[in-house]
Amino acid sequence: MEQKIANDRFLALSRICLNNWHYITKRTLSFHDEINFFTGHSGSGKSTVIDAMQIVLYANTDGCGFFNKAAADDSDRSLIEYLRGMVNIGDNNEFSYLRNQNFSSTIVLELKRSDTGQCQCVGIVFDVETATNEITRRFFWHKGPMWDNGYRGGKRTMSIVEIEDYLQANYSREDYFLTSHNERFRRILYDSYLGGLDCEKFPLLFKRAIPFRMNIKLEDFVKEYICMEQDIHIEDMQESVMQYGRMRKKIKDTCAEIQSLKQIEERFQNYGDKEQQLKKSSYFVQKLEILQLQSEVRTLAQKAKLAGEDLEKPIQARSSVDEQIVELTRQSD
Repeated sequence: MEQKIANDRFLALSRICLNNWHYITKRTLSFHDEINFFTGHSGSGKSTVIDAMQIVLYANTDGCGFFNKAAADDSDRSLIEYLRGMVNIGDNNEFSYLRNQNFSSTIVLELKRSDTGQCQCVGIVFDVETATNEITRRFFWHKGPMWDNGYRGGKRTMSIVEIEDYLQANYSREDYFLTSHNERFRRILYDSYLGGLDCEKFPLLFKRAIPFRMNIKLEDFVKEYICMEQDIHIEDMQESVMQYGRMRKKIKDTCAEIQSLKQIEERFQNYGDKEQQLKKSSYFVQKLEILQLQSEVRTLAQKAKLAGEDLEKPIQARSSVDEQIVELTRQSD
């Protein structure tokens, strides 16, 4: 999986909610926004979940050409079998239904933007009349994440009317949409909700990808599943892919080099800042030493002055004694 660039944004399938779909009564599955793997034994429900996704992504409820194609090319499952939960009970193709009373089913996909985390949901709700196998449907869309109630009212799945009432009561008119028309919902789904997908190429490629088995040559695979044109030169495409790979590696190496240079620049800047701080600190230390020496000089000068004053006193005293001696000598004579 290619590493996402920081400013990339896309819609990622974050969760799917299933109510009364095949043998699933209620279940919410969470997905990673990059790669997800469905694994399990045959009959464990991989195709069941994928077919539910396809119903919404194609805005197509008849299932022709895609129901259970991931498991068997000749599958003939129908929508009513999925909704009522048909199961085989014998070796003679005997079957029974898990749901034999009127019920509702919902399939809801939650899509999350990778850059902002904002969510929107697209889904479908069915009302099923078991006596006649009559199916009524509504496609719907609303802003925000999945509902905390899992689109259920108590112990049962919400009906079409209940979902319509809930949307009208909790969302403004611009924040939800309802319709029973496949084509209308598909057009809005691809143009607006999914960001502008090709309404012809996307379903075709997705339908082919679901049952894909790599049992053909690379050139045939490219012609069949990737390029719409048949007049292609696989050698030119291979060279283009190789050039793309080399350019991508060069870009990756350049980005790594830029990152290293940024780290070097940052460290050099830190070194310069530390050097400036060291110079400032040295200046202040020298300034303090000078101030300390000046203080010591003033102290010594003060002591010298005091010592000079102390020396003057004995001199004056000696002069006085000399005068006294002279006077006493005179008197003695």
